[in-house]
Order: sequence, then C-alpha cells, then structure tokens
Amino acid sequence: MAVKGGFPYKPDYVTPLGEVLDEYMDCWGVSRSELVRRSGLSLKLIDGLLAGEASLDPDTALELQKVFELEASVWLRMEANYREGLKAGKKVPQFDKESAV
Repeated sequence: MAVKGGFPYKPDYVTPLGEVLDEYMDCWGVSRSELVRRSGLSLKLIDGLLAGEASLDPDTALELQKVFELEASVWLRMEANYREGLKAGKKVPQFDKESAV
C-alpha cells in the first residue's frame, strides 16, 4: 500500500521483543520472578526473551497475553518484525536506560 504524501515510516533499526517486554514489566510493576509465577514460563526462557536470545513462540505469546492483556498476535508480530529486521541487516540501537530518563 503506497503512502500518499507525508513521510513513510521506514526505520533503519529494529526493537528487540525483550525491550518491549522489559517496558511492559516495568509499567505493570511485574518482576522477573512475578512473571514466572503468573505466566508459568521458566526464568531461563524469560531471561532469554529479555536478552533477545530466545525466540517467542505462540504458546509463550499466549502466556504473555494473560499477564499483560496484550493480544498474543501482537507479541508474535513484534517478534517476527524483529527477526525479519535482523535478517535484513537492520541494527539494534544501544540505549543507556539511565541517561534516557
């Protein structure tokens, strides 16, 4: 679909799902151990997602949906966008959370 006028959004970077998950955990006040308890996911998997080392699958997305009330399809699309972006050569920006506040 062509964009009429304006500026199409075409970032040259990708956002890891772990960054989004970390933000949700912060906003909802959910610690890693609380996420383990509420989702039934392993701490190893959660740490892997946060680090961008583990891929999100549909079952995990459904568990995140239960905890954060964000549709599993949205979690899966974020994961797919991230993985596709990496394959396309897009970079992952490095931000210092402390200096961003």
